[in-house]
This record gives sequence, structure tokens and C-alpha cells, in this order.
Amino acid sequence: MCPSAISDARAPLARLSLRIGAAALLLAPSLALAQSAPEPTTASEDTIALLAPTQHSARNPLLRPGREYRGVPVENWMLYPSIIGGATFDDNLVWSKTNRIAAGGIRLAPDLVAVRDVGGSRTTVFGSVDARIYPSVGRADTVSARAGVEQVWTPTPDLTIKGKLEYNHTALAISSNYVVNNSVVSTIASPLIDDKVKGTVAVQKTFGRMFVGLSLDAAATGYRAFESSTGWVPQSYRDSRVETATVRIGAWVTPAIYAFGEASGNARDYASASYASKGYRAVAGVGSDRISLFRGELYAGFQQQFYQNYLIGTGSSPIVGGQLYWYPTRWITVRAAIDQTFTDSSLPTPGNPGGYPSKVTAARLSAVFKPTKDFTASWRASYEHTTYLASTRRDDGWRTGVDLGYQLTSQVEMLAAYEFSKVFSTDPYGGYTRNSVSLGMKYRY
Repeated sequence: MCPSAISDARAPLARLSLRIGAAALLLAPSLALAQSAPEPTTASEDTIALLAPTQHSARNPLLRPGREYRGVPVENWMLYPSIIGGATFDDNLVWSKTNRIAAGGIRLAPDLVAVRDVGGSRTTVFGSVDARIYPSVGRADTVSARAGVEQVWTPTPDLTIKGKLEYNHTALAISSNYVVNNSVVSTIASPLIDDKVKGTVAVQKTFGRMFVGLSLDAAATGYRAFESSTGWVPQSYRDSRVETATVRIGAWVTPAIYAFGEASGNARDYASASYASKGYRAVAGVGSDRISLFRGELYAGFQQQFYQNYLIGTGSSPIVGGQLYWYPTRWITVRAAIDQTFTDSSLPTPGNPGGYPSKVTAARLSAVFKPTKDFTASWRASYEHTTYLASTRRDDGWRTGVDLGYQLTSQVEMLAAYEFSKVFSTDPYGGYTRNSVSLGMKYRY
């Protein structure tokens, strides 16, 4: 087998790292942020929160207060600067089945959120860096960054206009095994880097008991070549532009329950035209701001994605999903979510040699516990079933993790986290098992 083929064989780990590792990076600091600055929501939560008649916040309205951190006032702005420093250990740094690399490292993650709230206008500017250094492993050091601005206008109580512009620089370790004269000579970890710019504009208007929402999203992603022992491996064929338009119409059926219909269309363009596609998604459902101790949405519908590559053809799938928040006590918040989506094209693998996209069914469950004003614990678990289109590859991924935080003062918080991942795959190189542990401290200026 040639070196390039072996490189492709290991490439699924990069794709898995990109989708799962990015989520892990976001989840790790989220515990500390929950009690301080108003953290910007994710893109998917932005759309749901804006197009629903009420924002389905994960915050428990019964939650007891912690040590209050008020930020730093500067003119009309409130600044929330912070930094996390600590140590991390990963027993499978490169997310590999056969070439596991265990390594300890150092993490440094500064963060800044600035908020200006004047009248019906709220501006949020945010930026963060997450650097992970592994001294014992060459080419495994990664630096990820995120920055953006979000603007919300509420000129009247029945009209909301929202805009957001965000840049993400993501660096993740991948696994590579290189062959020279049919013998393995080296195993290394090297970063896979991509840059993404995304813009969102959304409007919501209410008319008595009815509401209408419209959002437009555009994202451009560029992948950098990564270095291997046999040279640089280009990834530019995966560069993409994705545009999505979503409209939601609904009405309050009772004072506590609303019904809605939502339709969205997307266009996905790639540097390699054979990966391009267009599609739509339509769902209908019911939701509630809060019935007793519950709030959330349940929906069902249908989706299709039409691929330019005739070997893939058309992907079709029913949709059954929702997200639910439950507040059983003042110190416990539980969230459950399930959804089905079509992913973009992925890297080639032996089980998916064409790099074809996939359909993902994902179920997630999480809980936040805050028994005292100083201590917070969060637990999460998820399951993903991935079916690759025009390919025999199938993946089943199980993940769980725990985050702990203890506030020594209003400015200093001790942090600990553990995460476990197990992926089963019909691809001989696609599955893996991983454990990671981190300890650190967060300081708010």
C-alpha cells in the first residue's frame, strides 16, 4: 500500500476529531463560564432561541445564586476577562485504534467577553484562545481561537433583529501511519487546521398570538494542508461555502403551549464540485416556555439532500427530535436532545473511499448540579449513529464526561474534568477508545 493510501486510511480520525473534539473543547470551559460572563450561544442554539417565541435558556430559573462576579465596567461596557490554566492528560491523543499516543500536556485558555446593553440594543463582543502543549509528543501542540460580535436590536416589544459574525480557528491532533518499503517506520501526531467565518442575520415578529421568524446563515471554511513524514498533504479540496435560509411560523395554542412549522433550505458548495449539494428540511411541532418544571420543543418532519455526485444521488430521511429542559429542583437542571442531520463531505477512508457525506442521528443528555453556592458539577452523555451515503461504513459513538468546579472566591475557581469516548466502526481504522483528564484553575479579573 502506498504512503498516500495509508495517509487516507488514517484520515477518518481527523474527521472524528473535528466533529467531536471541537465539542469537547467547548464543553470543557463551559462550566466555569456558566457562573460569570454571559457566554455567546452556539450557532444552532442562536437560531432556535431567536425563532421560538421565547428563548429556551438552559439556565434554571430556580437556581440558587453563586458567588457573584460582576465584571469590569468601562464606560458603557461591562468586560468579563478570564484565563484558565492547568494540566491535561489524554491516553489516546490522536483518536486512533491502532496507534494510540498517551501524553500529558499544559493548557492555557484566556477569554474575554464584553457586553454593552443600552435601551433596546445589546452588543456582545467575544474572543478566546485555547492552547494545548504536549512536550513529549512532536507536532501535537494545538492552538484554537474564536472571536466575534453579536448584535441584538429590540426596537419594539414585538420585533427582534439579530446579527452575528464569528471567526473560528480550529487545530486538532490527528493520527498518521507511514509506510516505507512495506514496513512501518514512524507514528506521529500532527495538527489538522481549519478556519471558518460565519455570519447570521435573523428577524422575528409577533402578531398577537402568532409569530414569524426568518434567519439567513452563510459560512465559509478553509482547510490547511498538514505536514506528514512524506511531505505536505493538501486539504483544499474540502474548502466549502454553505448558505442556509430558515423560516418559522407559529402561534400560541394555549397560554403555555405554541405550535409551529419550520422549513429551511441549504446550498453546499465545495472546491471539489463533486461534493456539492442542495437540500431542504421541514418540521412541525409544539413547544412551551414552561409547563410546570419543563420547557422545550418536540417536532417531526422530513429532509432531503440532493448531491451532485450521481453515486450518492439523493439522501432522504424522516426527522423526529426535540430538546427538553427539566428543573426538578432549584439546584438541578437536566437537558435532553435528539435530532437527525446530513453532514458535509468527509475525508476518504477504506470504508468510505469516496469521502462521501453521512446521515447522523444524535441523542444527548446532560445535567448540571449546584447543591451549594460554591460547587457546581455537570454530567453529559451522548450517542451518535452515523450512516455514510453510498458507502458500507457505519459508526456508533458513545461519549460521557464530568466537569467539576469549586469557587474559592468570586474571582478564583478550581476546575476538574473527565471525558470518555468509545466509537465502533465498520471501517477498520475508524473506531477507538479514549480517556482524558484535566485539572486547572480559572481566574476572573
